[in-house]
Amino acid sequence: MTNRPVQPSQSTPACPYCPTPTKVGVHSKAQKRFKCHQCGKTFTETHITPLFGLKTHHELVVIVLTLLMFGCPIPAIVAAFKLDGRTIADCVDKSGEHAQRVQEYLVCQGELNLGQVQADELWCRSQRGVLWLATAVSVASRLLIWGKLAAGPTEDMIDDVVDHVHRAARLQSPILWATDGFSTWKASILHYFRAKVENGRR
Repeated sequence: MTNRPVQPSQSTPACPYCPTPTKVGVHSKAQKRFKCHQCGKTFTETHITPLFGLKTHHELVVIVLTLLMFGCPIPAIVAAFKLDGRTIADCVDKSGEHAQRVQEYLVCQGELNLGQVQADELWCRSQRGVLWLATAVSVASRLLIWGKLAAGPTEDMIDDVVDHVHRAARLQSPILWATDGFSTWKASILHYFRAKVENGRR
């Protein structure tokens, strides 16, 4: 079987190892594996996706994740599809990690005119007890910039959210922060966004 070089298209994924892949061919139709003729490496079509390494049928994984997003209990999914709870947990972990990478790649690139940013923290119940969630949202576009879970309203939780807002914002444009008065927000915002100007005076 010959590996015929083809240009990357909608049916042929781009090489994840090359910054500008030009020649990608089919390496194995049975395994759905492709080969980049620029760097010589092979990869599957699910590389760097939540489906990579999962033995469960991909269409079933999509259905399970959709049900979870709309609040379906995990025991109900286990009973309906005869899946192991550990398999579902693995799908959730891979999907969460992938979503975080996509958010950082698309949002946290210093290109957004955020305008007004609404920052808040709230507590929520889970099967493992009470957790705290800190979020930052662009009011104009309703874009969730970042969120962070923690066992309590800690400085590290707030700092992580403000840090990612700093990465996402176009710093030449003005930003108005609105918070609930939690003092840690103010300290963290000043730490990441304050620019020191030397004027020769105290």
